[in-house]
Amino acid sequence: MEMATTLRDFIAQRETEIRDQQKALKAELRELQIAKAALGGQASPPSSAPSGATATIKEMARQVLSGQTSGLNSSGILDAIKKEFGRDIERTSLSPQLSRLKEEGELILNGEVWFTTSNFKTIETQWGNPAPPVNGDFGSGFDDDSEIPF
Repeated sequence: MEMATTLRDFIAQRETEIRDQQKALKAELRELQIAKAALGGQASPPSSAPSGATATIKEMARQVLSGQTSGLNSSGILDAIKKEFGRDIERTSLSPQLSRLKEEGELILNGEVWFTTSNFKTIETQWGNPAPPVNGDFGSGFDDDSEIPF
């Protein structure tokens, strides 16, 4: 059984690495498009991000959560979608999409807070396993106060 856990960890890590590479490549492509537009005299480069009118709920949720390292609860996701995309989404429409993203390994639900897998892994790396509680009670990181070096 330990081998399966290790394989799952490897797959999750590779997915995170590939998504990070995709983000970096998209950012570089965007910069190249801006430079190309400037050289060609175009008014503005093509947008790489989906607009509110064309983006799916999954795309919007993925995008707002990718910029939230501390994660968001469902209400926060709805608020962020409204702010970033100008669209009112019903919670009953959002919840199944979040569940699908979770099943696809793109999101993690910790308590009531949703994280992208890569943001959650970053938090786990910083704070140890498991990820810190979502209520903000991170503690001192020491087993007892006698270990605190000050």
